[in-house]
Amino acid sequence: MKSYIILVLTIIGLIAPQFALLSQQIPERRLTWIPGFNERNTFWQRYFTRFPATHHIRQDQSVNSDHQSNMNLTNLSTTVGAPLNGYNNEPLLAQPIGIGHSMGGLLSRDIDRQWTGQARKFCAIITVGTPNSGAFAVNAVQSGMVEQAFMRATRAVALGPAYDVTSGAADLLFTGNFAAGLVSGVTSIIGGQEVIDYIGKTIWNDNLHGFIQNVNTAPASEMAVGNARMSQFGAPNVPTISIWGNEDGPMIYRMATVASRRNDIPNDPMDFSTDTKYVDWANSAASVYHAAAYAHGVYSMVSGLWGIITLNPAGVAAAAYHAVAADAYSTGRSYIKWDAENDYRRIIGATWVETIKTLPDYRVYNFRTKTWTKLPRLDDIEEPDMKESREMWNMDSYTLVYRTHNDAADAFIPVTSQNAIPLLTASYQAIGAGHLEQGNHVEVRRRFEDIFTRQNNLEYFTPKRQ
Repeated sequence: MKSYIILVLTIIGLIAPQFALLSQQIPERRLTWIPGFNERNTFWQRYFTRFPATHHIRQDQSVNSDHQSNMNLTNLSTTVGAPLNGYNNEPLLAQPIGIGHSMGGLLSRDIDRQWTGQARKFCAIITVGTPNSGAFAVNAVQSGMVEQAFMRATRAVALGPAYDVTSGAADLLFTGNFAAGLVSGVTSIIGGQEVIDYIGKTIWNDNLHGFIQNVNTAPASEMAVGNARMSQFGAPNVPTISIWGNEDGPMIYRMATVASRRNDIPNDPMDFSTDTKYVDWANSAASVYHAAAYAHGVYSMVSGLWGIITLNPAGVAAAAYHAVAADAYSTGRSYIKWDAENDYRRIIGATWVETIKTLPDYRVYNFRTKTWTKLPRLDDIEEPDMKESREMWNMDSYTLVYRTHNDAADAFIPVTSQNAIPLLTASYQAIGAGHLEQGNHVEVRRRFEDIFTRQNNLEYFTPKRQ
């Protein structure tokens, strides 16, 4: 009987606060939406207008911020934060939440750093796809890694067709004998490479120079991994939740698809099936390159056999050309199918290589114990014994091992950076939500609704309208 009474009292204790909450008039919360780098207030427009209709959110007191990304992070956060209404001793359920996408998440954290105590602007923060430890893509641009990848892509994808174009032009001038075949093949191979390199450098210098300058100036340059500015945010003063995107692969083509229809995103809800246009195109292109490689391979064998049988050196020269062209198309197919994604993952920092100092697996003679002993792993040597161990073992025997890591990412920011917030309250995964589509993606909307139901964090609790 006693245990029954305790159980009843416990249940009453759990549900009474909820009934008390519902019996009151539920306050209307304010939200501040902050867009990211080179984004305007259209990015958050869908959620800005949608959630007040479904949740206890006061739209006329909420803010859909706008900025032009034309100053450093400190000045931007001051510009965005200064006009915001602050704490004002409101009930906790009415206090404002700062919500920032990408760089906007950094701005919300900086606003929290600048205005504290009674002057604070937010009671809680939600970051979405935010580079909290930096965006490695900025480092990749600054180091020339992006330019190298661009030139590699240009050559891999365009070299096969360039061989065919230059070979056709050469064939108009040289036909019918060994010298003609040799000159035609060499001209097409050398000419194709030169044409592609020239086109690639021209496109990079003429069309992407402005992009490079943009990345090398604030605020983009401040978001590089390792930049001193990234270490100034520190631990937040209020509860902070991260919504991190986990885009499906291949990310490079999904990112390109979303970028091509960026103006449609505020109006058309995105999901896992709305960013596959260039994925399908890439698969079709890979099939075409595979067929071209196969055709050139067949031509190479036939031309070689014909040259041998007829003792015609032109056939041998043609066979060599077609073999080179087949290899070029095969390389192009591999790049489209796999290497483009691998390059892109390295550019955004989702694929990275860890260098480990370790030992090969063999045994050495220990003169102290007069026994053969297996060399220890470096990470098995405890710090107090390090000096003795270095005396016992020949440290030149250690070797470097490279371990490749493949992290999840939203097609621009790896998960490790998205969640790199000290004392993070919680993190929510938005599966399939790419970086550019997070302003109107079904999975991100669901994660917001999950956060608004957190009754154990009243700073976030924003109930639905009845």
